[in-house]
Amino acid sequence: MLASWQDEDFVEILSHGETWESVNAKTDVTFVMTLELNPSNSDGSNLDGLLKLAETNLKIWGNQQPSIFLIHVAGTTQLLAQSIYEKLEAMVETSSISTDTKNEEGEEIDADPLMNPFSSCLMAVMMSADISLISRKALLNMATAAAPTRFVISGLELERGVMLSNETALFAKRTSLLHEDTTGNVFIIPQFASKTDWKEDGLSTLGIEEFMKQSHLELSPLHQLDCRSCAHSSEDNYYSHTKEDAKKEKNLEQQVNSLWQKITKYDLKIKGGESIRIEERYSLDMYDQLHIDLIHLLNIQNEALLRNYDVNHLLMVDSIGPHDGILTSDIVAEVEELGGLRCFNALRLAKLAVLGYTIQILPGAFSISFPASRKIVYGGDCSPMEDSMGVGLSRCDGCFMMNNHDLLESIISEERKLAAKTSILWNEV
Repeated sequence: MLASWQDEDFVEILSHGETWESVNAKTDVTFVMTLELNPSNSDGSNLDGLLKLAETNLKIWGNQQPSIFLIHVAGTTQLLAQSIYEKLEAMVETSSISTDTKNEEGEEIDADPLMNPFSSCLMAVMMSADISLISRKALLNMATAAAPTRFVISGLELERGVMLSNETALFAKRTSLLHEDTTGNVFIIPQFASKTDWKEDGLSTLGIEEFMKQSHLELSPLHQLDCRSCAHSSEDNYYSHTKEDAKKEKNLEQQVNSLWQKITKYDLKIKGGESIRIEERYSLDMYDQLHIDLIHLLNIQNEALLRNYDVNHLLMVDSIGPHDGILTSDIVAEVEELGGLRCFNALRLAKLAVLGYTIQILPGAFSISFPASRKIVYGGDCSPMEDSMGVGLSRCDGCFMMNNHDLLESIISEERKLAAKTSILWNEV
């Protein structure tokens, strides 16, 4: 199923981003979120949890820069559609009401639209009676195409209970301003999963200074603390990591997180940062190694690793490529046929590295999940068990839209060849 803003009968816009007229397309940053629902994950408690987490992330992002929230609901019934519309409209209305103010006499005055977190958000929902899902990557392409700014942040997984850090929007804007005159930049925002809650309220947000001080937070890779995990001993080994591939994936994630910690402490002069001497040559060497490791993901011997890569990197990507006249959306869009929560998640980042984009870390910004935020998206139940959700909504399903493995490998082979040929051509021009 195709996803397009042009299908007016399929797409209903609930919030139009009223403040977009004042957006600075060159230096502002757009935050993109997507959500895929079907009857198996949209019952009362699950739906409430997912929407509450989405609202929390939009409020963290704030109303000073644009955001896009795109939802697709498959297998919609009249009752389900009514329930979802009511919840979404109530979410927008409640946020608007909460921004009402009073004058000196205590009289209610109209809310300032600039104070409403949804005033800067384009929120749209697509309802389909067909049970067939739209791939997550297709939704990301559709949402990104609507972004009014040069830089776009995407990749946050609501299904894993992930929340942005308090100052993400601030550090993103700071970084876009610093790189206003250069093109072809990609910034990785690290993602953490905590084994312990930050506060009793699982949706309490965390800032960078608090994060650095909280030594009691036990951090792990996101996939290790998933509420619904896949057994690697599954009969279908096609979507199972070997121990060697799991180690490579872990090493790459640790490399990103370690680099972020060092650069953040140094760059923001956080306590302890003065003892970290990141000299220019050393810093370049660390980035070079990260760049090389990402390119290696496209090696044919790493195809299983790339296919089963279970980290969906949160990226801030420049819509202008590293060469004149090149748009990122034209040459490195998500491959929409690769539907699935765990299906070549690092392919786009690896292609960006091959094509000469400058891969960097976004200092100060991060995302994190806590036990309570993970539980809320499963209706309060986060006991370790096999994922039993509908097809395509489970990480265990892999590339669920491609049952033919030969066809899947053919698509990846073409993507690999295209990236390599384009890179060679650019280097010769």
